[in-house]
Amino acid sequence: MSTTLPEEANLEIPGEISYALPQWNGDNRVDDWTVPPDRTVLLVHDMQEHFVGKYEAEAEPISTVQKNIATLIASARSLGVPVVYSAQPGDQDPQERALLTDFWGYGPRTENTDIVDALAPTDASEVMRKWRYSAFQRTDLLERLRSTGRDRLVITGIYANIGCMATALEAFMSDIQAFIVSDAVADFTADDHERALEWVSARCGVVSTTEDLSSQWAGPMVVHEAAALLEVPPEEIGLDSDLNDLGLDSMRFIQLSMNLKRRGVNLPFEKMVNGNTISSWLADGTTVGGPR
Repeated sequence: MSTTLPEEANLEIPGEISYALPQWNGDNRVDDWTVPPDRTVLLVHDMQEHFVGKYEAEAEPISTVQKNIATLIASARSLGVPVVYSAQPGDQDPQERALLTDFWGYGPRTENTDIVDALAPTDASEVMRKWRYSAFQRTDLLERLRSTGRDRLVITGIYANIGCMATALEAFMSDIQAFIVSDAVADFTADDHERALEWVSARCGVVSTTEDLSSQWAGPMVVHEAAALLEVPPEEIGLDSDLNDLGLDSMRFIQLSMNLKRRGVNLPFEKMVNGNTISSWLADGTTVGGPR
């Protein structure tokens, strides 16, 4: 159905958003949830041109948030963690959009509904059409999780205090552990951003950071990258493996170090060639941060 939309649509959504990215220093009510790669799905929530365009492109928070989401996407793909995108359709029929129109106007135009290029999906099947705040509502997200035996959902994107928070709550109510990444989500204001983190951490999920997740994925990341260079299945390499003994030469150690840096895991080359095990690298000499 074709719908003619007035020019004043979407005036309710703030524009030119810029604020300092809050640093999460709070306490999670639950502190023992983890994100093993074989039980996790990464959600990129509504990072569409329409919404991202409401931010000042080169300013905080969106500049850092996009970089951190890109880091997590790269790590997830390397580890076989499914990446799922939610995206609102464009030029929605007001009857279909229903109550959202009362709060936010007519929604995005079709020409502005693509995921931003920096975070683009690799296949159309990764994108779910989304109609309501929660990424679970009227989508197959829960089926995607359950059909693959996954019960952890890492949430990134915008807006923290609307769709991201609603998705975390519905995950909790579906017995899915939700992790909202404090420096990979954005909102209208710093206060909105912080309130979303505080509410999720106290009521339905865990607030994490890009560094926290990268640290948890560092071990599996080293294993997968080393396995690719050695052309062996990852199952043949353990955290107590010495890659010197497995035949990794100096040139491939350099390549491994470079590959890991792009994933946010920074292993000093000199430590890698000393013959220590992967677990010793992770315990002594590894730093985790954004891609270099």
